[in-house]
Amino acid sequence: MTALTLYVYGLRCHLCLRLGADTRDHLIPKSKGGADTIDNCRPAHHRCNAKRQDRDLTPELLKEFRPDVIEISVDTSELFESDDVLDTPRSVHFLPEPHQKTTDREATETRAG
Repeated sequence: MTALTLYVYGLRCHLCLRLGADTRDHLIPKSKGGADTIDNCRPAHHRCNAKRQDRDLTPELLKEFRPDVIEISVDTSELFESDDVLDTPRSVHFLPEPHQKTTDREATETRAG
């Protein structure tokens, strides 16, 4: 399952966003009812996976792993005519994609680095 997770999602750790992931991490921890399926797994470094343990993925937790990532908030209130349109959130947060595929060369450079 680890090899499949790394193949499907690449070698970028979903926690710290750096290359070189070598394990799989469960988005919903198995101890909290998460399934051992490809949809519930993402690449992670062994040290990041161990540091997370079975804590829920929250913005506060991710800040521990990504202190250099800046969250950008964009006000979208002008896009909607009223506040009750489908309970649409009033802001959108953009963060880097945690599971971008990497090339073999990038992964080799990261491991050698």
